Amino acid sequence: MSSINKAIDQIVEAFIPEMTKISKTNESEEQKERHYKAWLRASLQKFADDVRELAARNKEEDSHDNGTA
Repeated sequence: MSSINKAIDQIVEAFIPEMTKISKTNESEEQKERHYKAWLRASLQKFADDVRELAARNKEEDSHDNGTA
């Protein structure tokens, strides 16, 4: 599970700098909000993809360890 914790930490560490960067743009508040949401959505989607990949790898390793592959 440390890979998941590492991914969470990366999102947390990137959050404030990214939000600060977006807030300093010359965009309307509505555009900024769309950018905030898009960044968060993309970050969470990557996290979900990484978790699914890790789970699939673990399942594959388990089946090899059990001699079922």
